[in-house]
Amino acid sequence: MIDIGKLTTFQTKNFARNFFQINSEDDLSYFLDHYCTKEDLFCFGGWSNVLFAKQQYDRSIFVKNNLRWIKYLWMDYFEVNAWEILSNFVSFISQKHDINMLHPIFAIPGTVWWAIIWNAGSYGVEIWRFVKKIKYVDETGEIVEKDDYTHSYRHSSLSNKKIFLISAVLHFPIKNNPDFKNMREYMEMSLKAKEYKKTCGCFFKNHILNDRDNQALILAFKDNPIKDQYYKEEITIPAGWMIDKCWLRWYEENGVKISEKHANFIVNYDNENPDNILKLSRLIKQKVFEKFAIILKEEVKII
Repeated sequence: MIDIGKLTTFQTKNFARNFFQINSEDDLSYFLDHYCTKEDLFCFGGWSNVLFAKQQYDRSIFVKNNLRWIKYLWMDYFEVNAWEILSNFVSFISQKHDINMLHPIFAIPGTVWWAIIWNAGSYGVEIWRFVKKIKYVDETGEIVEKDDYTHSYRHSSLSNKKIFLISAVLHFPIKNNPDFKNMREYMEMSLKAKEYKKTCGCFFKNHILNDRDNQALILAFKDNPIKDQYYKEEITIPAGWMIDKCWLRWYEENGVKISEKHANFIVNYDNENPDNILKLSRLIKQKVFEKFAIILKEEVKII
C-alpha cells in the first residue's frame, strides 16, 4: 500500500494498492503499453488541486510522472512536458528569453498538466491564452495532437476527457507587458493574501453572474464589476467574498479551518481524514446557498 495522500498539498491519509511511477522514457513506454487504457486510472497532474475522498483505493491505478523538460522551438514558441512544474516553466521563459507574460501565474503551485486541464489563472492571466497545441494519449491508447479545444473560466474541454497529457506548445506573441510585476513581487503578494500549507488553494470556483441570480446581487456587482481579463462579457462574484459574507472566515472544526487570509482556502492544519474537509466544504455550500441562492462549484478535483 502506498500513501498517496502525502503527495497532495492537503496531506490527508489515503492509501492505494496500485501505484506506478514514471522516471524514464522506458517507464513511459511501459505505461502506454500496459496502463493508459485502464478504466480506473488516475494520473497525477500536480498535487495542489486534488482531494482524495476515500481512505483506501483497492482497484484504482495511480500514476505519477517525474519526466520534465522544456524546449525552445522558434519565434517565442515553446514545447513543455505536461509534468513540468508550472513555476519552473514561467521562470525559464522569463530568465532565458525575457518573456514576462506568465509572471502573474508564477505563484500558482502544481504542474503544467494541471494548469492546462483546468485553465489556471491569476491576476487576470490564464494559461490557455497562450496554448497553441497539445499532445496526449486518449482512452484508446492513441497519441493525439490537437489545437482546437475550447476553454473558459477555470475549465477546458480537456477536463471532460480521460486522457494522459504528454506536452503542450505555447506561443507568446507579445513578450512583455509593462504593467506586469516581476515574479518575486507576485509571489510576495500571494504569500500575503493566501495560505500555502496543507491547502489546495481556492476550493470553489468564482460564480459567473447570470440573470437568474438575486437582483440585489446583480446590481451590486454590475455597479462594481470584477471582470475576467480575457472573458470580458462575464462578471464573476468571488467565492471568497460570498463565504466571508456568511461569517465563515476563521471557522474551524475537526482540525480543518477556513483561512484567515482568504475565505476560499480550506486549511487542513491538524487532520488526516478527508471526510472532515468534505464536511466543511458542504457547510460552506449550504451557508452560501442560504444567503445568496448560489450553489458553489468545486475548483478542487475530488477523487
